[in-house]
Amino acid sequence: ANFLQLELTFAQDAVLVTIIMFGALVFQYVKKIAEAISERFFYQNRYDPKLVLDQFSEIVVHNIELRVLINHGLALVSATFKPETVGIHLFGQGERDAISIGVSSAKETLDYIKSVFTKIPDDEVVLVTEAIESVEDWKQLKKLNIDALVVLRSSGSTLGFIVLGSKQGGASYNKVDTTVLGTLANEL
Repeated sequence: ANFLQLELTFAQDAVLVTIIMFGALVFQYVKKIAEAISERFFYQNRYDPKLVLDQFSEIVVHNIELRVLINHGLALVSATFKPETVGIHLFGQGERDAISIGVSSAKETLDYIKSVFTKIPDDEVVLVTEAIESVEDWKQLKKLNIDALVVLRSSGSTLGFIVLGSKQGGASYNKVDTTVLGTLANEL
């Protein structure tokens, strides 16, 4: 019963306080390292929406050539959302004027995708495959490896669309993703 009643000397008190202070200081450093490691392994799909939008604004401001703008924009979308595939199709005055990168330019594929996004309300620009009610549309989009469809509109006209495949690692497109994709589409 006597072992619980320890009497420490001044030197022992000083050493104990020093060890506790050192532990408190090192704890923050160790905590940051542990958070960085867990971020790397468990939150691989995490990104800062504001930073992505700022980067996209920079791309838009500094590129006047359409193909350069498209390539840089698709690279940003790919790096941010990590889809297995990403592509864009812009309608032209005729079939020859259309621009298609990473999307099948087969007429039946384009006509099918157009038929799907005509079902998207005018106030929305992003359709996530998981939200589709039609089983046939869902199956067809999955067959085309499309998990998200972003409609590009301006002044009531449809200019084209961006398609994103499944995310690497199998994560779904969430509300933040669709909001950021919608904002990117509106900036174009």
